[in-house]
Amino acid sequence: MSKGRNIIVFDGACDLCNGAIHFIIKRDIDAFFCFTPWQGEQARVLIKKYGLEGLEQDTIVLIKDEKVYIKASAVLEIAKDIKGPWFLFRLFRFLPDTFLNYCYDLIAKNRYSISKEVDCLGDTGNIGDRFIP
Repeated sequence: MSKGRNIIVFDGACDLCNGAIHFIIKRDIDAFFCFTPWQGEQARVLIKKYGLEGLEQDTIVLIKDEKVYIKASAVLEIAKDIKGPWFLFRLFRFLPDTFLNYCYDLIAKNRYSISKEVDCLGDTGNIGDRFIP
């Protein structure tokens, strides 16, 4: 695990999640984030370290500066740090967490029907060092 980088734990078996990771990589030109799938050993270590054992694999987790963000708060925090106008999504922070997480859970629950096939990340250049097995 690279020191100083922030880790996103995602469902590696979900096309929608893989698409989101691809989206982030294309806009994270400073390689601020690295990634590990829920299905990997490193994710299990991180989940245990941060006491997140009760979370489902449909939950995105961001570990940034040793602070843990989950679900909608993770998405909003990631949006703040990628290139482009995505930082504007932080405006949604004014909405109640219960509402934001309800919206997140609705998408997460239907993620396989939203994106039917699991797909690879495609051509993202030399990014192998950004993935933690």
